[in-house]
This record gives sequence, structure tokens and C-alpha cells, in this order.
Amino acid sequence: MGALLGWITSALALHCDVGVSWPVAAVFGGILIVKGPTVIGPLLRQAKLSHRPAALLQWEAIVNDPIGALAAVLAYEVIVVSVAA
Repeated sequence: MGALLGWITSALALHCDVGVSWPVAAVFGGILIVKGPTVIGPLLRQAKLSHRPAALLQWEAIVNDPIGALAAVLAYEVIVVSVAA
């Protein structure tokens, strides 16, 4: 649920605030979902959260990596197919 919300919010912000086209915003929004454990780990150590919330956020980062990659590839493929048609 969080990955989908992040994708939509990122794409909407890119389109409305930056002014990029919808296809580019959709692909880049998918890329922005990917934040991985290498990014989240140091942030969690700096925030000094208790174990349970930190573990949950670490798990979410690990799960969202392939989801974000698939979202970006899916958006790209939709653009390529729609342009070719």
C-alpha cells in the first residue's frame, strides 16, 4: 500500500510541481519508491528508534526495492507500447 501511495504521490508532485510529462513522472515516481536498506539503515541508526519500529521500516525498505523496480519498468513498458501503437 505504501509503495503504491509513494508512486502516485511522487508522480503527481513531479508532474504538478516540476512540470514533467505524465509518462516521465510515472517512470521516475517508480524509481523514487526504491529506497533500499542501505539508505534506510543509516537513517534508522541516526533516529535511534526502538527495535520494533526500526525492524518494520527496515523490512518495508527491503520489500519496496523490487516493487519500485517493477513499477518503473512497468511504466516504461506502457509508454513504449503506447508510443509504438
